[in-house]
Amino acid sequence: MDQKINNNLNGIISPVMVDSIKITGNWNMYKLPLDATPFLTGKANKNILGRPTFYKGNYTLFKTRDIFLDMCKWGKVIVYVNGHHLGRYWSVGPQQTLYASGVW
Repeated sequence: MDQKINNNLNGIISPVMVDSIKITGNWNMYKLPLDATPFLTGKANKNILGRPTFYKGNYTLFKTRDIFLDMCKWGKVIVYVNGHHLGRYWSVGPQQTLYASGVW
């Protein structure tokens, strides 16, 4: 796993604003333990809007090649393929795809 992601301490780094009003509170930032793949087999899908959720999928490829994953219907994600970090995606940015090398 990419150590830069594991040690990333980004969070709320400037005032939180809603309609030009500064929102204050006792903000906390929590790390998700991503040093091992979460065990997802047999777990019910209890995703709640606005909370972190893990998704896992399996695909059989009959021909390998470079591809771009269409992320336009996702919100904020970090994507891994076969243990390789493809990147981060956020729907507000100009980017709508993530590149996956065929050798991965």
